[in-house]
Amino acid sequence: MASIKTTPSGTFQLSVKNKLWPRTFWATFDTFDEAQRYGQQLDGLLAQGIVPASLLEPRKGPSTSWSLKRCIAEYVRANALPVSETKLLGTIENQMLGLTSANMNFDWANSWIRSMKRELNLAPSTIRHRHGALARCLDWILRTHPEILAQNPLRLFKRGFATYSADDERQVLANGGTLKVDTERDRRLDPDEEMRVLAVIGKHPAHPSMNS
Repeated sequence: MASIKTTPSGTFQLSVKNKLWPRTFWATFDTFDEAQRYGQQLDGLLAQGIVPASLLEPRKGPSTSWSLKRCIAEYVRANALPVSETKLLGTIENQMLGLTSANMNFDWANSWIRSMKRELNLAPSTIRHRHGALARCLDWILRTHPEILAQNPLRLFKRGFATYSADDERQVLANGGTLKVDTERDRRLDPDEEMRVLAVIGKHPAHPSMNS
């Protein structure tokens, strides 16, 4: 059964106890909604007698836990991916050497997103690209090898997760980095471009001016 409590730092700590495994599962979330959603998903799986592989103690044998390197290799081998995405997954793999599916929980995912801001100081768009590439890989692992990964923690983030928070900003500036923000495109038509567009619209048969 899942329960949530607020920590002194203002985060939300989820604990889940169940007879299907001997230890209490703990995870920390930035918001109550994230903790509640994750807890409800776990409770739902456990009610069906399913224990996610990431919650179990690692055991010997390839069916228990895969390295991230193997997850990516199997995904790339089985799917026709753009070269750019394959290279991006290679970059991610090098960033997280030693990671296994047994450790892929929300704490890991949250730590990875935080490190891309505070340590690597990446732009939000770059963070989203890396998150998306790995999330698609883990989606495929989840569908084809549920014994390896029963849930994709990267899908638990809400929109805006790549935006730097006030705490991220303080940490980055303390480390000598710069605050990265999304760049918005605000391109306006030049006068001659506007005239050409209006001319084309005026010649279109469906334009109201042609029917008057």
